[in-house]
Amino acid sequence: MKSLFATLSFCLLVCCGSGKGAKPEEILPPPGEKTPYPSLFFTTDDVEAIRARANSTDWLKKMRQTLIGEADTYLTLSVNPYPLVDPANGVGSGTCARALQARTQMLAMAGYLTGQQRYFNKAKEILLWVVRNKQPGMIDEGGFWNTHLQVGDAAQAFAIGYDLLYPVMSEAERAEVLAMMQAMGQSLIDNPQGSKASDFSCNHTSVHYGGLGLCALILGRQEWLNLATERTRQFLTYCGDTDGYITESLHYASYGLGGAMPFAYALKRAKGTDLLADAENLISKAGDQLVWKIQPAANLSVTLNDDNEGRLEPSIILGALMHDKPVQLWAWLRDITDKNGNYTQSFLGLTSTRMFLFLAGDGNLVPQAPTVENTGLGKHFSSGRVFLRSGWGDENDAHVSVTSGYDMHHGHNHQDENSVTFFALGEGFLIDPQYNPMFSYCHTTLKINGEEQWIAMGSGSQTVGQIEQYREDTHGALVKAEAKGAYTSDKNIAKNQRKLYFVRNLDNGRTPYLIWRDDAAMNDSRSVEFETRFITYPDNIIAAKGDGVVITGGKSGAKALLVTYSGAEPVVVREENLAGKKFTRKETDYPYLNYLRRISGRVTASNPRFTTLVIPFRVDTELPTVAVSESGDDIIYTLAYPDGGADKITLSSSDITLLRQ
Repeated sequence: MKSLFATLSFCLLVCCGSGKGAKPEEILPPPGEKTPYPSLFFTTDDVEAIRARANSTDWLKKMRQTLIGEADTYLTLSVNPYPLVDPANGVGSGTCARALQARTQMLAMAGYLTGQQRYFNKAKEILLWVVRNKQPGMIDEGGFWNTHLQVGDAAQAFAIGYDLLYPVMSEAERAEVLAMMQAMGQSLIDNPQGSKASDFSCNHTSVHYGGLGLCALILGRQEWLNLATERTRQFLTYCGDTDGYITESLHYASYGLGGAMPFAYALKRAKGTDLLADAENLISKAGDQLVWKIQPAANLSVTLNDDNEGRLEPSIILGALMHDKPVQLWAWLRDITDKNGNYTQSFLGLTSTRMFLFLAGDGNLVPQAPTVENTGLGKHFSSGRVFLRSGWGDENDAHVSVTSGYDMHHGHNHQDENSVTFFALGEGFLIDPQYNPMFSYCHTTLKINGEEQWIAMGSGSQTVGQIEQYREDTHGALVKAEAKGAYTSDKNIAKNQRKLYFVRNLDNGRTPYLIWRDDAAMNDSRSVEFETRFITYPDNIIAAKGDGVVITGGKSGAKALLVTYSGAEPVVVREENLAGKKFTRKETDYPYLNYLRRISGRVTASNPRFTTLVIPFRVDTELPTVAVSESGDDIIYTLAYPDGGADKITLSSSDITLLRQ
């Protein structure tokens, strides 16, 4: 440990204190600075405190171990040449700058945490190889990096790498990195992004200008800094709703915050401008989205919009560390924990912000389950998402989501208005099929008169839906959602309303279940074909049972009965044969069965008044008998249980009520 500090102190004395052989405007700190240049996030004087913090709680000890273990794997990377583009990047060349971020930052941080010079040496070796072998700027400018996002990611990697490795680089090596930052910053300036709120809300804004801002702080480019500050402020202003829900998706929320937060953190230290304090409502609540999306059994999050059931980077909960949100931390630790209880390594396709776990907040936060804070069992986010649960502590608990709302940015929006997901007994019976299947025929939605929902990607147009009502009551929760504006002929569709009731069954120990009613009609009241679809996991098994189906989960073997009625008449629903069939997104074909199985049923009517019941059960459980009748416009389900109890559910055109007998 002493040798590390001796080395660092010597470098700082020679390179910062005297400034011999260096241009003052490039190397020395601005007048009045007392900390070693550039010290974006901490100085070497802070290292002992950071090391102590890394051992202050069980989860931080484990995270320290995970980070160092990952850094150990990077020690073996060749730099002759360095595999900047390799399968570990996740999606190849489009994320190679993010891999550079992760590898250099975690290697350098492992050096600070352990005092072992080998980590610094490897990080420097990788960073300098990229600086010397990959031309700055985008490909169409004659550079290596293929998009402005890659330039933004790379700019962040170079700036943070320069900062963390400053004490172990020579003046000549620093000059090489500074020249790269200058060129990358100029590329970002020459390719401005965004002109309106919907643009500024996108992760492209924060990644582009976050990288620019870090370069500006180091290079002393005030005009760059002013622009980066304003654009990052706009991203933090527009990316989320009033409840902190970032609408692009959890993964793009993580990526966007991963661009914004390092710059905002460094800006406050360098200039006193506190963008994170100005955006406290968003930053403190951003992790709540993960809390409500955590599946009961799988330690994975429910996917909505362009999302994957993968692990999230720490950027999503850095606000939790800053604002003392132990339940958000609990959710993130569940998300990154594998089936053996280990913290998973980072996905190199996302920016790495793990170092900030040892910097943000006071370091004393410990995870706390939602039950301890009486979090409740339902949450309505103002942008139009509702999440419902039957509990927090058991893998057999049920989880429901309903999405119908706006997406401030549209590039990652899906055609999923009024779509539903349902998890219970350790299985996903109705699911969102993750990133690529963006289309409404890949979601639990209606097809009306041959028309699907629409979205013009990135055009400033958006799919329109809204949550009209959310109510908690004795037996469960009601959600009413309207999505008539989500279809291309929205002027011809009078209504597309889904009223959903989640029966929690907390008072009798029975398995929770789900029931809903769809009212859809054309303005001229003519009869047209309505098609209802239900999406489930590709490894689930679907079998006919009467007019309905039984879905058998691929994890535990638990089952769910799904039946649909139009009025009091059963609708035959069956699995569609999707074998060999593909959907197309961004000029690429994807097999359906890699993502989903689809169940559907059709009715020709002026308003089908579809009602759907989904009852999860175990193999050895006797299901209730189901009887359906009509009374005027009301549809009445009676579920008679073997023990003599019964639920009478009345689904009217405006409400759903349950009478327990």
